[in-house]
Amino acid sequence: MLRWVNIRKFLLIRDTEIEFGKGINVITGESGTGKSMIIEAISFVLGKRGNYEEGTYVEIELETGEEEPLIIGREIKGGRSRFYINGRTSTFSAVSEIIKDRILIHGQNDHLSLFRHDYRRDILDEFAGLINLREKLSTAYDNLTELKKKYDALKEEMDNFMREKEIMESILTEIESVGLSPDEYETVKREIEDLAEKERLGRSLENILNDLYYKDNSLYNALSKIISGLKNIDDKDISSFAESFESFKDKILEGVKLLSSKIPSIDYASIDELNEKIYKIQLLERRNRKPYGDIYEEVMEFKERVKDAEDMERELLGLEREIRHKEGEILNMAKDLSKRRREAVEDFKKGVTDILKTLNLEDVVFDVDVKEGNLTRYGIDRIEFLFNSVGGEPKPLEEVASGGELSRLAFALALLKPPSGTYIFDEVDTGISGETSLKLARMIRRLADKNQIIIITHSAPIAACGDVFFVTSKGKEGISVRKLSQEERIEEIARLMGIKSESTLKGAVELLEEVRS
Repeated sequence: MLRWVNIRKFLLIRDTEIEFGKGINVITGESGTGKSMIIEAISFVLGKRGNYEEGTYVEIELETGEEEPLIIGREIKGGRSRFYINGRTSTFSAVSEIIKDRILIHGQNDHLSLFRHDYRRDILDEFAGLINLREKLSTAYDNLTELKKKYDALKEEMDNFMREKEIMESILTEIESVGLSPDEYETVKREIEDLAEKERLGRSLENILNDLYYKDNSLYNALSKIISGLKNIDDKDISSFAESFESFKDKILEGVKLLSSKIPSIDYASIDELNEKIYKIQLLERRNRKPYGDIYEEVMEFKERVKDAEDMERELLGLEREIRHKEGEILNMAKDLSKRRREAVEDFKKGVTDILKTLNLEDVVFDVDVKEGNLTRYGIDRIEFLFNSVGGEPKPLEEVASGGELSRLAFALALLKPPSGTYIFDEVDTGISGETSLKLARMIRRLADKNQIIIITHSAPIAACGDVFFVTSKGKEGISVRKLSQEERIEEIARLMGIKSESTLKGAVELLEEVRS
């Protein structure tokens, strides 16, 4: 039971405490005085989302049958929500677990939820006790979704690998045709540079040898010609001078021998082969816009990944089998859930219809159509509510129900939910008046036999069914809530009946007796 609400700061409510009692707690007040804001504050503690200002704080006290009460709080601090249980920091999930079977809030716009398929499904599943089964299905479905994501990611990786494979295999073929590692490539480049230097040296020596000896006009031939000419002159001194030149010819021949031995031996076929390899590597570098070392490393890594690809392929096959198996399991779970929903429909329809007839819809026809659709985390069903307030063929709810009929249907559905320690109704009487309001008040009285009721209303009959009475007002300092005495309660009911007068005061007393009869 909800015993107490402490609102330190919530919208227009500041430093307000409300102590609720057993039975029916009624909250009234003029329009705009913040009645629904009290319910909003309770909803805030229970985790309702919204844009709340910094410093917002509300706490509630629950009577649990234990020696110590349960105090749950929530505040907005640093732009974030913080939950507390008995003064200790907690979480939204922990609060939800505690609250789920203790408090049920039926808002003034809940009848609009009747148009949502998910709400209809939730109501039927709660009535049939299928929430746990549905949660198991949802968990299995979410696990399957994650499994499919894993498969898709692995499949994309495999597809990318196969696209890369064609390019890498082409590069690998070129590298294998070259037959050089990056280190060997660097060695070959140095060898080519050395050979080029030797080639330059050999050519330089050959040119010198040609000038010195091998050419027709070489130094050796020129010297021989000069010596021969000098010897033909009949002069003893000149002849002697000519003979001294012979030693120069010997020196030249010695030089030729020396220089010829210094000419390096070069295998030009090898040079051509090495240059061809270097050319191929340079083409690879230009095409890939990377150094050969990087290209070579990527290709070698790719060769290793080929083994990984084989593992990926095996993993993909395993995931495919697991996905098919889990899809079968989930479909069977969804079919079982659908079967149980259909089995619950008749009792659900009867429960709703009986309440609606009690609320003056005596000829009402209410039906539930469970249609099979696509598999989702909630099953394979799409729930339709069919309605006709005057008998005959029921039609989709959104096509035929009036505002008052929707309010009565929403109230009936709230009553069919699993029993809760505290029911909170925010203007459940919207669109309802006259004798129906009186019947609704009596129904709320019966519900209060085993449950605490907190109800906001503008209706005199609904207010008259209350045991504890509060009224809201709005002033310069914000919204305040005041508990009424027995005499003030009669005056407030009279006000709700119209103008407070002797006759309406008498009518209020009669109304209090009537709803309790």
